[in-house]
Amino acid sequence: MPAPAVLAFLFGALSPPILEVATGADTEFAAGRAPLAVGLKEVNSTSITLVPGLGLRLQDPTQSIAVSYTPRLFYRLPNQFGVDRPLVLHQVSLEHASDLDRRSKWATRAELSAGEVEGSRGS
Repeated sequence: MPAPAVLAFLFGALSPPILEVATGADTEFAAGRAPLAVGLKEVNSTSITLVPGLGLRLQDPTQSIAVSYTPRLFYRLPNQFGVDRPLVLHQVSLEHASDLDRRSKWATRAELSAGEVEGSRGS
């Protein structure tokens, strides 16, 4: 339960915070000729990438904290390892910004990615 305590500490003594929510998606479809790996012969292939996203931001006049989740789903046919399912890469971002005084601002960002990308060995 440290997250609620941190949020309470960050926003406790300040004016009521505003919560913002954002969603979206990005998609790409490609078809053509490409090698499955470096040094191999080109073959006909298609690929699709889908990146949906969800973000939350809590802010007041002097600081904000935001978190976002954007999984990346990628499918290529044919592919290097013969995997017959989309590859999934989970991506999470956490940001905090605070005005220290009228001329100074502190910003911190952490990102984490875990999963599979093209070229990684799927199970």
